[in-house]
Amino acid sequence: AGTPSISDPGEILINACIENNIDIFPVPGASAVSTAMSISGFSEKYYFYGFFPEKKKDLMNDLNVLKNLNSVSYK
Repeated sequence: AGTPSISDPGEILINACIENNIDIFPVPGASAVSTAMSISGFSEKYYFYGFFPEKKKDLMNDLNVLKNLNSVSYK
């Protein structure tokens, strides 16, 4: 139950559609992020940050934290 490819084996189906040029049309739900991820072909493991802070010091701090996340996944 839920959005396909978000924490379920739907990722296999989505990637097969992408590889075979089959159009995928998401049905938007409560979150644009989960809607986009459900048809992206990406792994169910992703980070959503949101909005960056306005102050340069806070922005630089957040960017330094984010650049060190090990979020790259290769198949």
